[in-house]
Amino acid sequence: MVNFSKLSGFIILVALMTSCATHTNVIYSDVIGFSEKVDGDYFQAENKHRGMFKNLFKQIEPSNLVDKKDAEVFKSGVSKIPQRMRGENTSVYYAVETACDRIRYVRKRIMKRDKQTKYYLFLMTDGLDNWSEIAAKEDKQILFPIKHDKYPERVQKKLKKAMGFGKNLFEVYPMIMEGADILSNKDRNKMSDETFDKWIESQMECFKYSSKGDAPKLIRATDYEKIFEDLKEQFKTSSYSFRVPKSYQGKRIKMNFESIYGEKATLIGTFKKQGFDYIISDIELKGININKASHFYRIEGNALIPSNKDYRGGDIEFKIEGITNGNNKRYDINKREVQQEYESNGIWILNSEYKENAMQNQNTYFILVIDASKSLDGKKGEEKGFEKEMEMARKIVDLIIE
Repeated sequence: MVNFSKLSGFIILVALMTSCATHTNVIYSDVIGFSEKVDGDYFQAENKHRGMFKNLFKQIEPSNLVDKKDAEVFKSGVSKIPQRMRGENTSVYYAVETACDRIRYVRKRIMKRDKQTKYYLFLMTDGLDNWSEIAAKEDKQILFPIKHDKYPERVQKKLKKAMGFGKNLFEVYPMIMEGADILSNKDRNKMSDETFDKWIESQMECFKYSSKGDAPKLIRATDYEKIFEDLKEQFKTSSYSFRVPKSYQGKRIKMNFESIYGEKATLIGTFKKQGFDYIISDIELKGININKASHFYRIEGNALIPSNKDYRGGDIEFKIEGITNGNNKRYDINKREVQQEYESNGIWILNSEYKENAMQNQNTYFILVIDASKSLDGKKGEEKGFEKEMEMARKIVDLIIE
């Protein structure tokens, strides 16, 4: 005879396990194109729900770029949505708002609130917003009209809510191509370079955001190659994972690093147990800096906390992120040259058994928000700015995959 109380308990357990399941080792991506309309590549083709309740309906899963074949398909089709959105106006506020809604959907419905997934938004535009309140009203994103000068504040609120109460890293990288439209404002108003710089920064301020630490700077230039080089310098931060044997508990440990350019650096701290957890406290850094807004760093105690809470093995895994050198440039660790030492009676002893252990890639989701306005191609449509923008978008995809 069936024991229904046990059966129901088993069903609840399975349901809980299923609801907590997450994708592992994925690099997910989506594209949004905008001009006077905004569209993504993830709405169900047969039933394109729009408006403020769109996240209640099932959306297409993002492309997983870990699969090389899928990555090539995604790159080749990255211009599909923007090409369809070509138009005369710019709804960049509404496009970023739509991207935030998609990020919330992915975080909740696809990544199941995984706390370590990283989220990025890459915004590419050549102009200032003049159409968002109209586009949002047409899509029923807003019920009542909103004043144009109030939309930037709305965008910032959306960015701040994208992660909910989670601690995930979420960064926005705003990029603006200073083409004829933007520069004409400078000429017409006879702005000095300083005044023009301040004006551009103020117009794009609402797109700057990071859930941890300082927001990435606005990237602006008069050609796409310069924009991409600046993005690459800002975005590509270094990280490194290492393990410490449990037998070193109570001892000071030292990690000796060398960059791929031969720059020497060290991390020293005390490895100890704190309650049911392990930490490396009182960290001393020489030759490098690390991101102290990282999920794995605790300001209280100047300490690293484990990046993996599975304590069943003989060692504990830690991770440092955002590693830079003394000039605040990316510091790439030469993993073959890493050494680990522990202190015993005032003497540093080499751990000859230490083996470099690179942490598996964390799950990543990024969304490209791409300007499709016709102004990209100049007044006569001969400058091919849209093609150059699409080429940069494909480079960004490669940058993430790397």
